[in-house]
Amino acid sequence: MAAPHWTLTDHVARAARHVRDASIDLDQPTDGIAIASRAADADHLLGIDLRSGSLLTEGWARGADVTAVYETTDARRLRATAMWRLDSVAPALPREIAVWELVISAQTSLLESDSSLAIVSRVAATEFVPVGAGGVLARRGDGTSALILVHPDDLKKVSSEHHAGRGTITCWLFSSAVEKGVLLRSRVLAAIGPAEGDTRWAAAIAETFATSPPMLTT
Repeated sequence: MAAPHWTLTDHVARAARHVRDASIDLDQPTDGIAIASRAADADHLLGIDLRSGSLLTEGWARGADVTAVYETTDARRLRATAMWRLDSVAPALPREIAVWELVISAQTSLLESDSSLAIVSRVAATEFVPVGAGGVLARRGDGTSALILVHPDDLKKVSSEHHAGRGTITCWLFSSAVEKGVLLRSRVLAAIGPAEGDTRWAAAIAETFATSPPMLTT
């Protein structure tokens, strides 16, 4: 049996074998995947902004995936399931390029509710370069670049801002309303790789991501 990609202890998942030191605190969904850095502030990739407080109701690690289920504490009664996974989209890339994917779904127990949420990444950044309609490449001044990319089938809005060497990339997902019994699902990808040739490897990842099989909807 292959060794697991993640270990999960006290709601904190840690990458057991990977090119970068990655961890996920399931009690802090807005932090997403924390990537250790020599700088004072770590990178935080693919965090979930549910626009309200939330409760972690379930969490587990299996293979390359870490899954957590959250219930919002506001009147929307939104249930969000997040699955962070390692290297799911571009397994043939050089090892120095690390890739993660977030599969996020939302549903409600109400007849109708507001489903909109955001996937937020906070990274070291000195410059942003667009990658297609739904991607942002953050150049970082340390020899690496970070890519944030929404699957083209799921794209609603992507915004970015940077100040004093830090950047925030926000990907808004889902429509303004979801009905009871309907499951909404989207995918967002993050990658970190060398600054040299970053537009080439970012374009290769974007092409592979765009042509990947659709997610099941049931």
